[in-house]
Amino acid sequence: MAEQSLKDKKVSSGLFTNKLGLLAISLLPVWLVLFVKDVDIPIYLGQDWQFVGWGRLLNFRNIVAATSFVMTLNGIASLLQLLHRTEGTPDGLTTAISIVGNRNYDYVNTLATIVTLLGVILVPVDTLRGFLIFAILMILIIVCYMKTNLYYCNPIFAALGFRVYTVNGKGLQEESIAIYRGALQNHRGVRFYHISDNVYFLI
Repeated sequence: MAEQSLKDKKVSSGLFTNKLGLLAISLLPVWLVLFVKDVDIPIYLGQDWQFVGWGRLLNFRNIVAATSFVMTLNGIASLLQLLHRTEGTPDGLTTAISIVGNRNYDYVNTLATIVTLLGVILVPVDTLRGFLIFAILMILIIVCYMKTNLYYCNPIFAALGFRVYTVNGKGLQEESIAIYRGALQNHRGVRFYHISDNVYFLI
């Protein structure tokens, strides 16, 4: 019983890590805009330079910029890790899939959401009130992404030529979300890699 509980915790942890990585990838444009907008580090290269002090650097804008920088690195690392994983051992044998539906419209919906977000994140964070409003909005956005599985609708994947389908197949959960590079053909034999929940990469 204890071993099963430990195994379940590891699986849950892995699913959360995958979701967080895909979320970071999905919102890469947002993290980049936030970093460029809010980073506030005075730079002077003259010989009489001096350190401005931690009080000048540890402000609300730099906290947002630092968080955005970390998430940008996380997004890039997660994207490289995800692409590298598809070159390794698949989670199952080759299986023939049947296409239930095309979900490429999810990319457009998510892109529209990100464009809306870019307007929301222009909220000034120079004051405590502005910072709290921004933090609440971002927490709500992240929770919605994680709870609704929108993390897989990734415009970055669309730019790389990936398409999203709903499929059935042996070894897959019923009506799984499949991310495939190129046009997927019905009843084609593919190998799959589990990302999280009912989301898979197919090759």
